[in-house]
Amino acid sequence: MKMKLLCLQLAVLIALSGCQSSGQSHQTTTGAIGHCNPLTYQCHQQRKNSPISTSIQAKLERANALSRSGKILPAIELLEGLTPGTKAETAAINYQLALVHDRNQMDHMVVYYAQAALSGQHLDSEKHATLLRLELLRLFRLGYFDEAKSKIGAYYTYMGISADRYLDPVLLYIALQQDDKAAMSALREKMNKSSQKSDVYASFVALTSVKVEQAKQPRFSLPKEPVVKYQVPYDYPREAAYQRIEGHISLQFDIDSQGKPVNITVLESSPTGVFDQAGIDALTQWRYLVNLDTNGKVIEGQALNIEFRWGLNY
Repeated sequence: MKMKLLCLQLAVLIALSGCQSSGQSHQTTTGAIGHCNPLTYQCHQQRKNSPISTSIQAKLERANALSRSGKILPAIELLEGLTPGTKAETAAINYQLALVHDRNQMDHMVVYYAQAALSGQHLDSEKHATLLRLELLRLFRLGYFDEAKSKIGAYYTYMGISADRYLDPVLLYIALQQDDKAAMSALREKMNKSSQKSDVYASFVALTSVKVEQAKQPRFSLPKEPVVKYQVPYDYPREAAYQRIEGHISLQFDIDSQGKPVNITVLESSPTGVFDQAGIDALTQWRYLVNLDTNGKVIEGQALNIEFRWGLNY
């Protein structure tokens, strides 16, 4: 598995608005207190919320404080180490994990935990709405266009709305990428009638300034091979930056059962030795979500390759 780390993160709409796993979402089931059919925000507000224990609540708040202060990995480790006693606590933990990964711009992990948190309908209406929106935006950013469209429709139904000045432009962007002329025409007509027409088109212009490519699979799912759940940027060595030296390195490594990169070796570096340590130091701090086989070995966790590049214009 070869991955190339891009130095520029994709900026999209959010700025405008049987295997064991390390970091696996807490298991959820249906059966929330109270019923709404269909589930809508207005009805959801009237439902009785399941209680969260004082101990779990305190740790959730601690994790939130850690992530807000930039201590993402300690927050993740704290949340993953919790043992929920109820379905509501399970949902609350997964909700917080989705937010922590969102702060670290791990889109796939945001969707993973958002879907786990939403599956049992145990969150309150505000948190439920927050995750619905976060999930669909991240699905869009990952290129799961059909799933994102479906989720936007579900969000409109839940909120009891027919338009959104940020989400309608997402639908138009998708329609353009899929060359869906009927949808394009309907959306343009809808946006032209909006009382916030200028804001709607400003959002669309912002979207077109970046390139979001459609995913090969129509629906989101995490692969069995290791997936990055936490990463840190690699430093530009001071002397190399001062001398305006650019370069790259290729690293090979294994991943242990805790998701930590181990046995890191340099396969190639240019210029030789200039960026090696900076790349190794960064990769050592990364963490992966892993699946284990029946022998407790990481599935596809050996001899992974990654390339880091340093450039003054990145």
